[in-house]
Amino acid sequence: MKEKDLNKACRSLVENICKYSNIDKNDSNIKETPDRIYRMYKDELLIGYKRNPKDYIKLFDKKYNDKSIISIENIEVKSLCAHHLLPFFGEAKIELEYNENAKVLGLSKFYRIVDTFSRRLQLQENLTSEIANFLYDNLDIKWIKVELVATHTCVGLRGVNNTNNKTKTNVVIGEYNENN
Repeated sequence: MKEKDLNKACRSLVENICKYSNIDKNDSNIKETPDRIYRMYKDELLIGYKRNPKDYIKLFDKKYNDKSIISIENIEVKSLCAHHLLPFFGEAKIELEYNENAKVLGLSKFYRIVDTFSRRLQLQENLTSEIANFLYDNLDIKWIKVELVATHTCVGLRGVNNTNNKTKTNVVIGEYNENN
Protein backbone atom coordinates (compact mmCIF):
# COMPACT_ATOMS: atom_id res chain seq x y z
CA MET A 1 0.00 0.00 0.00
CA LYS A 2 1.28 3.43 -0.88
CA GLU A 3 1.40 6.20 1.71
CA LYS A 4 -1.24 8.24 -0.13
CA ASP A 5 -3.58 5.22 0.00
CA LEU A 6 -3.06 4.92 3.77
CA ASN A 7 -3.80 8.63 4.12
CA LYS A 8 -7.05 8.18 2.12
CA ALA A 9 -8.02 5.19 4.24
CA CYS A 10 -7.51 7.16 7.47
CA ARG A 11 -9.59 10.01 6.09
CA SER A 12 -12.37 7.61 5.08
CA LEU A 13 -12.32 5.90 8.49
CA VAL A 14 -12.71 9.19 10.38
CA GLU A 15 -15.41 10.42 8.00
CA ASN A 16 -17.37 7.18 8.41
CA ILE A 17 -17.06 7.25 12.20
CA CYS A 18 -18.27 10.86 12.19
CA LYS A 19 -21.17 9.96 9.92
CA TYR A 20 -22.12 6.93 12.04
CA SER A 21 -21.88 8.93 15.30
CA ASN A 22 -23.57 12.03 13.88
CA ILE A 23 -20.46 14.18 14.46
CA ASP A 24 -19.61 17.19 12.31
CA LYS A 25 -16.40 16.20 10.50
CA ASN A 26 -15.62 19.90 9.99
CA ASP A 27 -15.54 20.56 13.74
CA SER A 28 -12.23 22.29 14.53
CA ASN A 29 -11.29 19.46 16.92
CA ILE A 30 -11.82 16.79 14.25
CA LYS A 31 -10.97 18.46 10.96
CA GLU A 32 -7.26 17.52 11.04
CA THR A 33 -7.78 14.17 12.81
CA PRO A 34 -7.38 12.03 9.64
CA ASP A 35 -3.92 13.51 9.02
CA ARG A 36 -2.94 13.05 12.67
CA ILE A 37 -4.06 9.41 12.58
CA TYR A 38 -2.17 8.82 9.33
CA ARG A 39 1.07 10.28 10.73
CA MET A 40 0.63 8.44 14.04
CA TYR A 41 0.39 5.03 12.38
CA LYS A 42 3.02 5.71 9.70
CA ASP A 43 5.66 7.47 11.83
CA GLU A 44 5.10 6.08 15.30
CA LEU A 45 2.84 3.13 16.07
CA LEU A 46 3.88 0.92 13.14
CA ILE A 47 7.40 2.26 12.54
CA GLY A 48 8.79 -1.14 13.57
CA TYR A 49 7.91 -2.48 10.12
CA LYS A 50 10.30 0.08 8.59
CA ARG A 51 13.18 -0.82 10.94
CA ASN A 52 15.53 -3.78 10.83
CA PRO A 53 16.50 -4.90 14.35
CA LYS A 54 19.83 -6.21 12.98
CA ASP A 55 20.81 -2.58 12.42
CA TYR A 56 21.08 -2.29 16.21
CA ILE A 57 23.53 -5.14 16.71
CA LYS A 58 26.61 -3.21 17.89
CA LEU A 59 29.04 -5.42 19.78
CA PHE A 60 31.94 -4.51 22.05
CA ASP A 61 34.87 -6.43 23.52
CA LYS A 62 34.72 -7.35 27.20
CA LYS A 63 37.82 -6.65 29.25
CA TYR A 64 37.50 -9.80 31.37
CA ASN A 65 36.57 -13.31 30.24
CA ASP A 66 34.54 -14.28 33.26
CA LYS A 67 30.96 -15.43 33.71
CA SER A 68 28.97 -12.41 32.60
CA ILE A 69 25.28 -12.25 33.45
CA ILE A 70 23.37 -9.09 32.65
CA SER A 71 19.88 -7.94 33.59
CA ILE A 72 18.23 -4.99 31.86
CA GLU A 73 14.99 -3.86 33.50
CA ASN A 74 12.26 -1.27 32.96
CA ILE A 75 12.49 -1.35 29.16
CA GLU A 76 9.39 0.48 27.98
CA VAL A 77 7.05 -1.46 25.72
CA LYS A 78 4.41 0.33 23.64
CA SER A 79 2.56 -1.77 21.11
CA LEU A 80 -0.74 -2.36 19.35
CA CYS A 81 -2.88 -5.44 19.89
CA ALA A 82 -3.15 -7.28 16.59
CA HIS A 83 -6.71 -8.34 17.43
CA HIS A 84 -8.21 -4.90 18.18
CA LEU A 85 -5.65 -2.28 17.10
CA LEU A 86 -5.73 -0.91 20.65
CA PRO A 87 -2.55 -0.15 22.62
CA PHE A 88 -0.89 -2.29 25.21
CA PHE A 89 2.03 -1.01 27.21
CA GLY A 90 4.32 -2.06 30.01
CA GLU A 91 7.88 -3.08 30.69
CA ALA A 92 10.29 -5.75 29.56
CA LYS A 93 13.10 -7.33 31.51
CA ILE A 94 15.93 -9.14 29.74
CA GLU A 95 18.41 -11.40 31.52
CA LEU A 96 21.16 -13.29 29.72
CA GLU A 97 24.53 -14.91 30.18
CA TYR A 98 27.25 -14.27 27.63
CA ASN A 99 29.60 -17.08 26.64
CA GLU A 100 33.24 -16.66 27.62
CA ASN A 101 35.13 -14.41 25.18
CA ALA A 102 31.83 -13.19 23.71
CA LYS A 103 31.39 -9.63 22.57
CA VAL A 104 28.64 -7.72 24.38
CA LEU A 105 25.76 -5.72 22.98
CA GLY A 106 25.68 -1.99 23.75
CA LEU A 107 23.06 -1.39 26.45
CA SER A 108 21.00 1.13 24.51
CA LYS A 109 20.61 -1.42 21.73
CA PHE A 110 18.44 -3.65 23.94
CA TYR A 111 15.98 -0.76 24.24
CA ARG A 112 16.03 -0.09 20.49
CA ILE A 113 15.50 -3.75 19.63
CA VAL A 114 12.55 -4.08 22.02
CA ASP A 115 11.06 -0.87 20.62
CA THR A 116 11.46 -2.10 17.03
CA PHE A 117 9.53 -5.32 17.69
CA SER A 118 6.99 -3.46 19.85
CA ARG A 119 6.12 -0.95 17.14
CA ARG A 120 4.27 -3.58 15.12
CA LEU A 121 0.88 -5.26 15.43
CA GLN A 122 1.51 -7.81 18.16
CA LEU A 123 0.23 -10.33 20.60
CA GLN A 124 2.18 -10.06 23.83
CA GLU A 125 3.08 -13.76 23.72
CA ASN A 126 4.56 -13.37 20.23
CA LEU A 127 6.37 -10.15 21.09
CA THR A 128 8.11 -11.79 24.06
CA SER A 129 9.19 -14.73 21.86
CA GLU A 130 10.37 -12.51 18.99
CA ILE A 131 12.63 -10.49 21.31
CA ALA A 132 14.08 -13.59 22.99
CA ASN A 133 14.67 -15.49 19.74
CA PHE A 134 16.21 -12.51 17.97
CA LEU A 135 18.69 -11.83 20.77
CA TYR A 136 19.50 -15.52 21.23
CA ASP A 137 20.17 -15.90 17.50
CA ASN A 138 22.29 -12.75 17.20
CA LEU A 139 24.36 -12.73 20.39
CA ASP A 140 26.93 -15.21 21.68
CA ILE A 141 25.02 -16.25 24.81
CA LYS A 142 24.36 -19.38 26.88
CA TRP A 143 20.79 -18.45 27.73
CA ILE A 144 18.27 -15.66 27.70
CA LYS A 145 15.14 -14.92 29.69
CA VAL A 146 12.69 -12.24 28.52
CA GLU A 147 9.82 -11.16 30.73
CA LEU A 148 7.14 -8.73 29.63
CA VAL A 149 4.44 -7.25 31.90
CA ALA A 150 1.79 -5.19 30.14
CA THR A 151 -1.60 -3.55 30.50
CA HIS A 152 -3.93 -4.10 27.56
CA THR A 153 -6.43 -1.40 26.69
CA CYS A 154 -8.40 -3.96 24.67
CA VAL A 155 -9.14 -5.67 28.00
CA GLY A 156 -9.71 -2.37 29.82
CA LEU A 157 -11.93 -0.56 27.31
CA ARG A 158 -14.04 -3.37 25.87
CA GLY A 159 -15.18 -6.89 26.65
CA VAL A 160 -14.55 -7.47 30.36
CA ASN A 161 -13.72 -3.77 30.91
CA ASN A 162 -11.00 -4.52 33.45
CA THR A 163 -8.76 -1.46 33.52
CA ASN A 164 -6.59 -2.98 36.25
CA ASN A 165 -5.36 -5.82 34.02
CA LYS A 166 -1.75 -7.01 33.90
CA THR A 167 -0.43 -9.81 31.75
CA LYS A 168 3.01 -11.35 32.31
CA THR A 169 4.77 -13.46 29.68
CA ASN A 170 8.14 -15.19 29.96
CA VAL A 171 10.33 -16.88 27.40
CA VAL A 172 13.52 -18.76 28.30
CA ILE A 173 15.90 -20.11 25.68
CA GLY A 174 19.16 -22.00 26.24
CA GLU A 175 20.93 -23.50 29.27
CA TYR A 176 19.08 -21.48 31.92
CA ASN A 177 18.48 -22.65 35.47
CA GLU A 178 17.09 -20.79 38.47
CA ASN A 179 20.51 -20.82 40.22
CA ASN A 180 22.24 -18.68 37.56
